[in-house]
Parts: sequence; structure tokens; C-alpha cells
Amino acid sequence: MKDDKLNALDYFLSCKKYGSLFIFENGEERVVSEIKNINDGNGEISFVPISEDRFFCQQGETISCVNESNNISFQTKVIANHGNKWVTLEIPHSLKMINLRKSPRIVLKKQIKAREMKISSYGEEGLRKLMEHRGDVLDLSSMGAAFEISERRVDGYYKGDIVKIKISDKHSFLSNVDGMVVHKTLFHDLETDSRSYHIGVKFSKELDLTPILD
Repeated sequence: MKDDKLNALDYFLSCKKYGSLFIFENGEERVVSEIKNINDGNGEISFVPISEDRFFCQQGETISCVNESNNISFQTKVIANHGNKWVTLEIPHSLKMINLRKSPRIVLKKQIKAREMKISSYGEEGLRKLMEHRGDVLDLSSMGAAFEISERRVDGYYKGDIVKIKISDKHSFLSNVDGMVVHKTLFHDLETDSRSYHIGVKFSKELDLTPILD
């Protein structure tokens, strides 16, 4: 797996816009939270729990955090714990990004038409069909892909769910692909009040993408 460094401020500003979630853990306790405020001038960022959970960290402590997709993490210092209801942290200088895909990704442009993709969820054991949606292919590799479904609410597609995907009818090897959900992330654009879901899928077998790379 490859580790990269991301600009923390730009990343957090984007996450605040889309309502991304972050998970704080210390081995025994776990808090799922979202960004409350970003103070670039003071180099501070605040998080608030999305449920009734209470923050366990204390002022001056170093805390670890990972995003909902489990591919971006950071460690930083706690500036203040406000009654365990929200915390203010130092904005880290950089973030650690882990490339979960073992094979290179390609961003599709002309090869596959937008909204052509169709994904069906069969649940964790693949026993019953739960739902079907159309969406866009964000990127693709021989071992997996990321898709976007533009809906206000999408139940299902949880980690471990079995899915069948029609990525493209133009290419037979992309017309009926089996896979498993590895992550699902909600993006909420507060300016337009629109929502979309990014679904990460690992294919059950490696695909030969040579025909669409030529």
C-alpha cells in the first residue's frame, strides 16, 4: 500500500462542505464525529459527535483520527475539550493517505457514458436483492472501482455487501461484474443541500482493462 501526504487545510475545508465523518478511537472508546468549525487563522479545527457520544480526550493530549473510508488518518494535539461535547484540535501539517487499491486507478472520460453504470446490492450474504441504483463511475482499476450515486438517501451498500454491477454494455467484460462493498461515504453539499454517496467496490476477480486503455 502506498502512503501519500495531503494538504490538511484544503482537505478539511472540502470535508466540512460535504459533511464527511471522522472516527476518533483510543482502544476502548470510539466517537464518530463531523467538523464543527475551522479557524485557519489560529490553526484550529473543531469536531462534534454525530450522536450522544462524548469525547474522551483531554487538553494537551495527542489524539488519533481516521476518516470514514479508513484511508486518511492523522494525529494532532487537543487544544480544548468543551465538556466532552466537542473538541478543538490543532490542524495537522499533513495527512496520511493510504491507497487501498493494489492496482493503478484510471479516471474514465469518453469510454463510458455518465449515468450508464447500474449497481445492485444483494446484502452481506448475497441471498436477497436489496436495491438497484444508477450512477457514475468515478474511477476504475483491475481490482475495484468507485461509484457515485446522486440521491438524498441511499440505504444498504454497507461494508461487506455483495453487489453486481453493470459498468458498461459496450464492453462485455464490464457488463456483469461481481464485487463486495469496501466503503460507503456520504457527501452533503451544504450550499445546494444536495447529497451523493460514493461506493467503493472490490471486484471478486481481476479484470483485464486493456480494451479500454488503448
